[in-house]
Amino acid sequence: MVIKDDLYISVPSYFRCPISLDVMKSPVSLCTGVTYDRSSIQRWLDGGNNTCPATMQVLHSKELIPNHTLQRLIKIWSDSVLTRQSDSSPPPPDSLSSDQARELVRLLENDLRDLKESSVFGSSVVVSNLSRLVLFAGEAEENGRSLGADGGRILPLLVACIGKVKDLGFLEKIVLFCNVLIKNLGKDDAEEHANALKSMVGTGNCDLKAAIMMGLKQGKLELRIAVARFLELMAARLCLELHSSPISEDDEIYSELLRLITTSDLNPDAMDASLSFLTRLVVLKRNRVKMIRAGGVKVLTAALSQAELSAPLSEKVLKLLEMSSGCKEGRNEICTSEPASGR
Repeated sequence: MVIKDDLYISVPSYFRCPISLDVMKSPVSLCTGVTYDRSSIQRWLDGGNNTCPATMQVLHSKELIPNHTLQRLIKIWSDSVLTRQSDSSPPPPDSLSSDQARELVRLLENDLRDLKESSVFGSSVVVSNLSRLVLFAGEAEENGRSLGADGGRILPLLVACIGKVKDLGFLEKIVLFCNVLIKNLGKDDAEEHANALKSMVGTGNCDLKAAIMMGLKQGKLELRIAVARFLELMAARLCLELHSSPISEDDEIYSELLRLITTSDLNPDAMDASLSFLTRLVVLKRNRVKMIRAGGVKVLTAALSQAELSAPLSEKVLKLLEMSSGCKEGRNEICTSEPASGR
């Protein structure tokens, strides 16, 4: 790649073509030992010249010998320049600073507390602020940790709001931001918020289960992945016993989690989120039976037969099949099943 000699870039002189004075793309050497860019020296020779432009020596041969060593050096140098430019480039116009992110969390908290339900859940400002915070978290791990420390306090408020949301786009933003917060909570904060959320999840307050099922059934792949990951994080990071909650009692949760596997074209994020949460659900035998009746064994054996399946995902599939074999229904299915084709 050619790097232009902008004011702030110092180009080594021996990287420049003596004719064009540009950084050489394809350095070649003449019999005199002087190196030129191929296009420049070729034009010189094609013009009827038989001398070396730099030394004016007569050429006893017009053979052009590629200078691979110099070309490699130019490549290393140009890559380092691009890296420095990338590292020092200003953040995108919409990128937040830590202070701005902290202020957005405060504004979001006030909006969710103070605005009426009809205003909150139709507010483009709230949606925009959620989107910006999710993007901020994705820019660097440190940003996510900062949000977990500064914004963890509003997690119960956000989870309570999930059950009131009817718009799928809005639901995706709230769930994604909940995932950011849960993933980055400190141990003490996680324990505190777990206590606040237990009754909500246990009793189905705010119609949380209905919103979760809406997201899994009607959402695009990104939302379905986010919802499955949300459930997994609630169980893993907050130690909520979702395997014995109203969510686990719904037969459709198993069908939808399995559908996430069969319709995602082996998307690793989709499969990991679904398999991880299913593994937590089926620790109870009654849930295991629900998954098996939903076609779990066929879906899992079909996934396992795919050559593209990664080793970590294969291990999770095998773990679920092993758990399925722990009950009569599972053993019967394993003995009689044929791999199901993806829907």
